[in-house]
Amino acid sequence: MLLWHMTRDEFLVRDFFIHWLYPVCYESTAFAVRQEDLRPYLLTLGRRGGVTEHVWSESTFHRVATGLLRMAEDFGFLEGEVLKCFTSYELPERSFSYIVRLMYEAGGSRKTVIASKEWRMFLMRPSDVEQKLSRLKLGKVEAECATIT
Repeated sequence: MLLWHMTRDEFLVRDFFIHWLYPVCYESTAFAVRQEDLRPYLLTLGRRGGVTEHVWSESTFHRVATGLLRMAEDFGFLEGEVLKCFTSYELPERSFSYIVRLMYEAGGSRKTVIASKEWRMFLMRPSDVEQKLSRLKLGKVEAECATIT
């Protein structure tokens, strides 16, 4: 839940999880990453709305990349020292239910909740979300959420 709320205000963190970590984890053949692997991603931040006060130095690239990977490690997505390996991560049921409720409160429907790119922050595909909804029998949560809209 902390990651969800933190990314409401933190462009870089949200963008990193959605546009870098998720694709690297699911759409490439990478099993591990290093901070140097983030450089091409960090160079494209401006294309997605990221704004920096000045051109970053090499040490800034290094600090930002290291910090982002450390954050992914803190949230349980990666492990390791220099070479960070992907872990098997599953969003806890309570957190999942909470986020589903927030999405419904924001005017979402079952279809938009399942398709939301926000789930990428938790390394979840739409099929994972749908499966988890079914498995957890969140019909009760969905019914409660439907009364909100």
